[in-house]
Amino acid sequence: MPTAENWTPKGPPISDARIRERLADVLARAVGVLPSVAEEAPAFPRDIDDALSTLDGLIALVRELPCEIAERGDLLGDLREVHGDLREHRALGRYAAMAGIQKALARLRGITSTDEMLQRVPGELCAGVGFDRAIISRVEDSMWIPVKIHVNGDEQWANEILAAASEPQQLDHMVVESEMARRRAPLLVRDVQESDHVHQPIASVSDSRSYVAAPIMPEGHVIGFLHADYYLSQRHPDEFDRDVLFAFAEAFGYVFLRAVLAQRLKAQGEQVRAMASSLEAVIDEIRESEVRMTGESHPVPEGGPRLAPPSPGDHRLHSLLTARELEVIALLAAGETNAAIGARLVISEGTVKSHVKHILRKLRAANRAEAVSKYMRLSGRAA
Repeated sequence: MPTAENWTPKGPPISDARIRERLADVLARAVGVLPSVAEEAPAFPRDIDDALSTLDGLIALVRELPCEIAERGDLLGDLREVHGDLREHRALGRYAAMAGIQKALARLRGITSTDEMLQRVPGELCAGVGFDRAIISRVEDSMWIPVKIHVNGDEQWANEILAAASEPQQLDHMVVESEMARRRAPLLVRDVQESDHVHQPIASVSDSRSYVAAPIMPEGHVIGFLHADYYLSQRHPDEFDRDVLFAFAEAFGYVFLRAVLAQRLKAQGEQVRAMASSLEAVIDEIRESEVRMTGESHPVPEGGPRLAPPSPGDHRLHSLLTARELEVIALLAAGETNAAIGARLVISEGTVKSHVKHILRKLRAANRAEAVSKYMRLSGRAA
């Protein structure tokens, strides 16, 4: 696994090649003009914050030079111009990070499964914002439980870190995350390897030096955490990184809540549809019973087939079909038409067709003949 020694950057890197070239030029010119600087030339800054600090110092020194020094004016102007370019470069980087949040969240919104979403979040966070590593955890009953870890280009290392964190961590005064959960605010944690108040198994296997963390709390209470760092880039996150992660965590909380509600609505919808199907059969039964009550005094036509419902002991048929459906299938088995069945049961032909449709679905039959065959077999009347 990678190692990181002698980290010095504490801010975003200078990734613009043009700015790096101009910075190197003005630093070399400053060394040539300033005797005090020439004795110990400054190292090339490794991050924007260090570069701005170095330029601030050089600008102050150049301003103290006598005006008659020819290089003074041009050098001072160039130092200030590079200083402005660096500030703009940092601002553009921050803008890109915020835009990356929107892109990552847009990709996550397209996921309907909460399990899949949790597996995708760390990778999307790194891809969108630029972190090297990210962890998403859930919080249950004051226990901190890592769910998924992403390491850019090193899935094996990510799995090793997750395996080391398999034992849930109690959120008590011994870990700094307990304060994050209590205050509902993000964290910037430095000197991880020297701290006794971090998740020790994760710190050990990940070799973490510093990280940012933020709570996920879509309804006001903390349901999880996001952690991220720049280990592979060998730089420390700063306050802006902390705030960016917090912004992502807040927005993700609502995306996740939306997915949870969508899953619940889908499950409820399936239950409602099942209940509606059952209710339809009950309503048909009630309506037809009322029709039959007004017609029970009518004698059964002479010569008509006698109903032959299945034996009361045939629990399977009784569990599949309603009493009315059992009467209909018995008459179907006797060879009766829909019209004849309606006359026998004193119901409309349309209601008979509705019962037949329900019978076919419940017996999983493709047609009336197959339904009758299954009925005969289940009722013990098959030859």
